[in-house]
Amino acid sequence: MMKKKKILLWYDVEDYVTEEAENALLKLLELMHEYGVRATLKLCTKKYEQLIHNGRTDILELLADHELAFHMTNHSVHPIPSEYLDRMGFAQGALEFERREGQGFARLKSLTGQNLTSYGHPGVRFSRLFANGGFLHILISMISYVFMDSHSGLAVYCAIQN
Repeated sequence: MMKKKKILLWYDVEDYVTEEAENALLKLLELMHEYGVRATLKLCTKKYEQLIHNGRTDILELLADHELAFHMTNHSVHPIPSEYLDRMGFAQGALEFERREGQGFARLKSLTGQNLTSYGHPGVRFSRLFANGGFLHILISMISYVFMDSHSGLAVYCAIQN
């Protein structure tokens, strides 16, 4: 008998500028729905608001079947956290992150009706404050990471509980 395998799917949903991005997201969600696959989708607040504004109930209904996570209020708008947090200490950085992102997090949580389960930072650089277990307990209950074991090919989903 073949051993059952599990795969973690964790998607960034951030492009709130191009119409084609909405249609691509719809196709992805429809495909996952067809096969009964669930994923974690990291959403920017601005993207979710844009879907509502554009009347994309088709996408919003399919998103409700998945675990949703926070991926900033406005993606790629500088400065991003790794840029403004690296010069701050822990306490000052926690307050600054909450000041900049707290309202966007609360708005996304309210709009989706879900308890957002993780945070995905924008860009390729991770702030040292996040890397050290960070201060995200201010906003959410866990920080999620995905590690890939290069020898076995096994993906491991890890969460740091606060």
